[in-house]
Amino acid sequence: MSWQKACSMEELKKERVKLIKGGIVVLLHEGHVYAIDNRCPHMGFPLHMGSLKNGILTCQWHHARFDLSSGGTLDPWADDLIKYETDIQDEQIYVNVARATGDRATYHMNQLQKGLEQNLSLLIGKGVVGLLTIDTKHVRDILHAGIRFGTTSNNAGFDRGVTTLVAMVNVLPKLHLRVQVQALYQALVMVASDGANRAPKRKLTPLTTRADMEERWVDWYTDCTNVRDAQGAERILLSAMHTYSKEALAQLVMRAVTEHYYMNDGHVLDFTNKAFEAIELCDDAYHSDILASLPMIVTTAERSEEKSRWRAPVDYYTLVEKALEDIQSADVNPSSPLDDGALLTALLESQDGSSIQAVKQVIMQGVPLVNIARVITLAAATRIVHFSMQNDFDDWNTVLHTFSHAHAVHASLQRSHDPSLIRAMMHTVVSLSLDSFLNIPAAKRPVAAELDDDELHHFLALFDTQQPVEVAAQWALSYSDKHADTGPLFATIGEAMLREDAGFHTLQMYEAATAEYDNWNSFDNDFAKRAKDTLLVALVRYVAAHSPTPRELPRFADIAWRLHRGEKIFEDA
Repeated sequence: MSWQKACSMEELKKERVKLIKGGIVVLLHEGHVYAIDNRCPHMGFPLHMGSLKNGILTCQWHHARFDLSSGGTLDPWADDLIKYETDIQDEQIYVNVARATGDRATYHMNQLQKGLEQNLSLLIGKGVVGLLTIDTKHVRDILHAGIRFGTTSNNAGFDRGVTTLVAMVNVLPKLHLRVQVQALYQALVMVASDGANRAPKRKLTPLTTRADMEERWVDWYTDCTNVRDAQGAERILLSAMHTYSKEALAQLVMRAVTEHYYMNDGHVLDFTNKAFEAIELCDDAYHSDILASLPMIVTTAERSEEKSRWRAPVDYYTLVEKALEDIQSADVNPSSPLDDGALLTALLESQDGSSIQAVKQVIMQGVPLVNIARVITLAAATRIVHFSMQNDFDDWNTVLHTFSHAHAVHASLQRSHDPSLIRAMMHTVVSLSLDSFLNIPAAKRPVAAELDDDELHHFLALFDTQQPVEVAAQWALSYSDKHADTGPLFATIGEAMLREDAGFHTLQMYEAATAEYDNWNSFDNDFAKRAKDTLLVALVRYVAAHSPTPRELPRFADIAWRLHRGEKIFEDA
């Protein structure tokens, strides 16, 4: 044990407070000697400047109160004190400067759990920092904690927080460790916020349907969601999970999700896709909670076929339903090669529903659905590339919704050749047509230019200026042309995004754009090169348009990181 002499009792009686090596303060109060970390666990204010009364130490910065005898706080947002063991021998005070380690992973997981339950950002940050710095294998434990809390503490269903958490876990390999902390932290803050002051989810029990009736579950589930019966749908889904494969479960759910058009601006399908990605990432013990959270988001959603703009002046609903009837009755030819460029042009130029016919034709020609979905997603990214800065700022979300929905359809088709996703592709096609006005006038596509200095810290500095949309996009394109390895560039974009108060949509954009970029890496031709440039420019424009922000949210994760490293935060303020 690392015992260090602090001072004599006589000296402490005179001074009452004694700072010693290691950032530890020794206190004498009511005849008892205490040793604690001098940094307030909240934001690092020196506790030797605090006040002591009636056994309570009060920090002078935000007035957090601590019970000296236990180290526990009366203000949960501040976290508990770090205490050190003391001993008195021959009137000399000794402090064991080595913290009692115990099971550090359990300690930090408890911090994370308390942060989620009490909606405390600092505790969430401390939990994430502590777990990741022990071993990055704890990402899975962090994911499990977020999924369990997010699906059981909130009866609103699989929400934006858990969706974002899955997305951020997907992109962790692209980010540096400290940025990984921010990615998980910001997602988990959303999870905690979604569950704050909400009624918890009480999971229902499955049915005991006869085996010969189980094939009817697909129809029953869709019938329940059509009439907005979340409870009936939940019991059916929890029954099916014990019999159906993961692919069959996904098809059962997606049939109901695509029965109605572009629900909640595409979020329902996007959330559902992320739920099935979570099932792939999580242990079996978490699957029933994930599935039980899905019916609510379908049964409470807004249905776009009920919106006037989907019916007039162009009746997109009727056009899509007729196209789907034609596809269902057609004899699909063997697989034909897809003319990516022709389909992309048809998707972007349509304002009258002609793009629906273009997609119908390539489906009937036997082109694999996943290939069609990849081009549709590229078209949605192109809308963002040409998004005019004269548009209303909130319309960035409009084009993002189309892109994230398209990506979710594409990702779902990569897991399963599900015919119901044809309907979802058509919904994206309609949304692309409805978004066409946001490209009038169209922003010019940036072109690569010679960089005087391609050090990435110069690129990061661009995001300190207000909405550096065009200059940042041009810089990124220029870097990409010069460097075969774009990994450092995407890591820097991630850093630029996560040092901001990154909203749900911006985090969605990063995950979807990087995934689609990686998909096009499988192809080696001029169209694929232009597709990757499109996705890169779309991503940078979107992140830049939402920069800078007050950067308040990342601050608590930074504080947690610095407290974990033993830095003196207050002295640097």
